[in-house]
Amino acid sequence: MKRTILAGVMAAAPLCGCEGVLGPAARPAPVLGMAQPPHLEVPERTGNRWLGTQFEDLPVPAELTLDYDASYVSTSAHGPRVADLRYSGNTALTDVLSYTQQSMTRLGWRLTSLAGVAIKRLRYIKGDEECQLLIREGDRGESVLVVRIYPR
Repeated sequence: MKRTILAGVMAAAPLCGCEGVLGPAARPAPVLGMAQPPHLEVPERTGNRWLGTQFEDLPVPAELTLDYDASYVSTSAHGPRVADLRYSGNTALTDVLSYTQQSMTRLGWRLTSLAGVAIKRLRYIKGDEECQLLIREGDRGESVLVVRIYPR
């Protein structure tokens, strides 16, 4: 009779999740009913890349970082490019201005206007697109470059 009670206690121990005489109760591994999501790549945050879209003809100094929350890109295979990209960094305003002017000209953009003192406004055209660059000082003393591209 003692054996019957002992056998019943030993059999019930794993069911209640208690540690039995032979060690911790065995628990099966949970089975997940859905596949794990694929690994998502974090887009590069320097240069002129955003969400996998690179505008090779819109130069941005490598030291400037894209503000994802303040930027917008719309591209399609058949439609025009529309983008409003906001970059900032600790590069001198004169260096940002000089770099963008030289690079835009080298990449086939034609300067149509340059204006402003505190905020430099440059307007370029190339083909059926227009690009506006705004270069200014940010709230914390950093340089801010806004690149806007849209159809003419």
